[in-house]
Amino acid sequence: MTDSRQNPWVFVVGCPRSGTTLLQRMLDHHPQLAVANDTHFIPKAIEKAAPREIENVTRGADLPLTTEIVEWVRSYYRFPRLELSDETVLQAAARSTTYREFVAALYGEYASLRGKQFSGEKTPDYVRRLRLLHALFPWAKVVHIIRDGRDVCLSTLDWAREDKGPGKFDLWDEEPVAVCALWWSWQVSTGMREGMALGPSHYHELRYEELVAKPEETLRSLAAFLELP
Repeated sequence: MTDSRQNPWVFVVGCPRSGTTLLQRMLDHHPQLAVANDTHFIPKAIEKAAPREIENVTRGADLPLTTEIVEWVRSYYRFPRLELSDETVLQAAARSTTYREFVAALYGEYASLRGKQFSGEKTPDYVRRLRLLHALFPWAKVVHIIRDGRDVCLSTLDWAREDKGPGKFDLWDEEPVAVCALWWSWQVSTGMREGMALGPSHYHELRYEELVAKPEETLRSLAAFLELP
């Protein structure tokens, strides 16, 4: 282990319906890595509790931790997915002076709770927030899983009818396939553009089709990227 390794250690991202959950479950089985599922809170806490700071944080500014941020995180409906007690969260806040330190402490506690050394997060929508994530956690690695857009579209059609993903757009009822195609292209291209700017030591692309066809080979390559045995 190198001294530079901190939590959160990895973010799994990708267009929804691309196999992010499958990959999260595979990585979560590693004896040293615990990967949380769809908490969404990291950028949202800034957007909701400190909206004027989002651009500054994206440019690398250290956001001071405030009571408003802590309370927003504690009350966010997805946050309980980390399974941390209220006492643990408050203790993490008490020993943190910045939002970066607070989130890092939370994911350190999540790793400890799971009996593991490292932790990470799978939230597909983070594929559009890679610059922000890297500014907050410059040590973290990003795994971007990409699936054939045609298959994503087929998987999305029923799911999006529940007002999810591209189903929220006005043109969905009239042109669902076209909306799916544009939505997939937007998610994937944004992730690739922002991810490649991070460099090969921080950003790794993985094809869903290869993961399914050659899981052992694909996961060995991914473990090497994550510096895990």
